[in-house]
Amino acid sequence: MSSASRSSSNIPLTRVAENIWEVAPDFQPGMKVPARIYADEDLLAKMRTDRTIQQCVNVTHLDGIYNYAITMPDGHEGYGFPIGGVAATDYDEGLISPGGVGYDINCGVRLIRTNLTEEDVRPSLAKLVDTIFNFIPSGLGSRGQIRLTPMELDKAVTDGLDWAIDKGYAWPEDPRTIEEEGCMEAADPSKVSNNARSRGAPQLGSLGSGNHFIEIERANKIFDKHTAERLGIHKEGHILVLIHTGSRGYGHQTCSDYLKVMERAIGKYNVRLRQAFEKVFQRTADSMDMRIVYDVCHNVAKVESHKIDGKPTKVIVHRKGATRAFPPGHPDVPSEYRDVGQPVLIPGSMGTSSWVLVGTPKAMELSFGTTAHGAGRFMSRSAAKRKWRGAELKRSLESRGIVIRAASMEVLAEEAPEAYKDVDRVAEVSHQLGIGRKVVRMTPIGVAKG
Repeated sequence: MSSASRSSSNIPLTRVAENIWEVAPDFQPGMKVPARIYADEDLLAKMRTDRTIQQCVNVTHLDGIYNYAITMPDGHEGYGFPIGGVAATDYDEGLISPGGVGYDINCGVRLIRTNLTEEDVRPSLAKLVDTIFNFIPSGLGSRGQIRLTPMELDKAVTDGLDWAIDKGYAWPEDPRTIEEEGCMEAADPSKVSNNARSRGAPQLGSLGSGNHFIEIERANKIFDKHTAERLGIHKEGHILVLIHTGSRGYGHQTCSDYLKVMERAIGKYNVRLRQAFEKVFQRTADSMDMRIVYDVCHNVAKVESHKIDGKPTKVIVHRKGATRAFPPGHPDVPSEYRDVGQPVLIPGSMGTSSWVLVGTPKAMELSFGTTAHGAGRFMSRSAAKRKWRGAELKRSLESRGIVIRAASMEVLAEEAPEAYKDVDRVAEVSHQLGIGRKVVRMTPIGVAKG
């Protein structure tokens, strides 16, 4: 295959506004709407090196698609949809696309605040990261501390966070700060294969591999003091915990089975994270004010209402590597944050910054209430392994004061910071477009990598 056929370099793009580019529907027979890219010129140039833009064009062919096929600023090549792809299809006449969700169904990010400072944590940081790494199984095929039968897993999937609260894995107040309050209606595990159940049952409470992680973060800079305080982040220097994980073998098998109920897979529960902090600091989680700031999904298809030609319309919004970003006042934003908008969590690559944004009215207009979900890969995992050595990366990061623990040095090489795009640029473009508003920038001081 030629390099041109593996890239989007020859696809004509029109700049329709600052950081907004389109491929017109007459570019290719069968396109029903324009393909729209949200990026600055640097991010766009990176998208042209792979099939990101061509995949966005492919999405425009979907039956029942509305307005545009959209790629977020962190977009990169995926399978079917690009990662960072968004599309809304008609509820009655459209379709649900497994390629518009991805294999790691309901993969997402959770942010937990504390009242600790870096000065509190730094002397025990290595011990803390070791304890987290030992408490929470990670790596490909890892098994969790919670052993469920397939029938028990069905109960967990159906009841969601209520199940976790009943079992003591979550606190009663947690639903107030979790998307969908931790449970989606109409879950039907009978539509999930026995093979998916068997793969998922032993993995609840595990981290997984690849780009999944637990990071100890320092609030590096606050851009919106009022909103940060509403989120419980009161000053720069405070310690937060960022978790990125997903549905593991359960979601992967479900996608492989081509099931239609794509958005029902189980999410993540930080089963032993609080216990790790309690063990290291000899204080209760309550005394450290360990509370969920927010928990948001970025691989999902959801039934939502959006204005199409000025009329509320029931649609299925596909978000594959993209984060819901509903504005202040929206009924689907938890009441805890309805006055400031839905929190958005954008992790960076290992060793770079991560971001907290909030949703905006502009996102409803431009992207069906959606914004970016991360930095976005720029280099394949195999290419990263050829270019870097995990041990060297570990030494480099630890020389900057970042404590690293990983399931393997190979994973570290795959996840080298330079293999990703600039997350600060992704956050800035999202902010400039108005599809998210910057609140807090965080930098890692400790990383447990799957």
